[in-house]
Amino acid sequence: METTDFTIKVDKYGYQISYKGHSIGGAGTIRGVNKRYNSKQVGEYYKSAKRDIEYIVAGKGEKRYTETIQEIDNFLNSKESE
Repeated sequence: METTDFTIKVDKYGYQISYKGHSIGGAGTIRGVNKRYNSKQVGEYYKSAKRDIEYIVAGKGEKRYTETIQEIDNFLNSKESE
């Protein structure tokens, strides 16, 4: 697993991380709540997403991410075996 296996989508409401084209999760705020504050957070959301990816690649990612990545890898490997 490498950082190039991940993509990030960021907007003023939060971020979403994908692994090999499959969503693995993210974080953010409820849409429509304090819009002015949220619009300033895009840079912070991007930094958080990059940090999450660095932790995942280093083997220190949150359980919710690592379990989902394992499921995606198992799914992709089973498709290759067919």
